[in-house]
Amino acid sequence: MIEGKRVIENCKVKLTERDRVTMGEDLARHTQELIRIEVDKKTAGASFKSLEEAEKAAMRELSLSISQGYVMRDLECVVYLGSPGPGMKQIIRPDTGEEVRTVPMTKEELQQTFNFGEGEKPQ
Repeated sequence: MIEGKRVIENCKVKLTERDRVTMGEDLARHTQELIRIEVDKKTAGASFKSLEEAEKAAMRELSLSISQGYVMRDLECVVYLGSPGPGMKQIIRPDTGEEVRTVPMTKEELQQTFNFGEGEKPQ
């Protein structure tokens, strides 16, 4: 088997029940913070607008992750050149063995498969 090169890819990671509980607690904390900000906003005015928007953004992100059941994270993956066939490369998550994607090799990668030494040229 050809040794693969390690790269970082943004991959779907299924949330565990503990992840969902933690995110739910975070969502509750952000919700309470937003309620506090909205009450304080009535007395302080526009200075709380940016704080309010930051909490809303955090709530949207957490709520979306909880409902989808996954988040996107940058993970180290392995690239297999020439797999599943000539001119293609396959990117695999080593932690799960899942295929992230299969795409055509770049011109540079195609050249690497010829294993020319430095300064050598094809005949």
